[in-house]
Amino acid sequence: MGRTYYQIELTARQLTVLLLLLGVAMVLAFVLGYAAAWSSGPGGGERPPVLAAVESPTPAEVVVPTPPVPERTPTEVPTTSEAPASGSTRPTQRPPTATPAPPTPTRVPPTATPAPVHGLWVQVLAVRDRKGVGEVERKLEKLGFPASHRRVVPVKTAGGGSLYKVRIGPFPDRESAHRVMQRMRASGFPDAWIVNE
Repeated sequence: MGRTYYQIELTARQLTVLLLLLGVAMVLAFVLGYAAAWSSGPGGGERPPVLAAVESPTPAEVVVPTPPVPERTPTEVPTTSEAPASGSTRPTQRPPTATPAPPTPTRVPPTATPAPVHGLWVQVLAVRDRKGVGEVERKLEKLGFPASHRRVVPVKTAGGGSLYKVRIGPFPDRESAHRVMQRMRASGFPDAWIVNE
């Protein structure tokens, strides 16, 4: 025997009316429930019996003896008496000795150790003018590369001039050097590349 299935089809208007009716029914149920609870409150309906408050016995106060605190007597500084020239004895107090302050540690500035020559370096750029090197080094200092991680390699050209190659490093692996090379290209040095010395 086959099963029979029923399908309910509603238009948008019918669905809206159905939802409105459900909403009205919910509001009505809420109002009726609230009214019923309100009518059973003060002045209406029966109230549930109120239990009388029973005082619980308070525990007796327990006194815990405290040990006596020993009194400290002030330590006296021994006095020395010297006989003045006039012959009268008058005790003189010795000045209290000052406790020496602990020595403050002196901070020694770290000395810049020269970077090893061999390894992977990122060549930032090569310039013919020595003045351009100073500007590049100042910019690299601002980017976080101190003098201990920079090198300027002077190279003689075929025409008798000089070429100054500014490099930073050395880096432990090619991945680190590649990251710094990308950073330098983004920071205004588009010709930065990795050099293996």
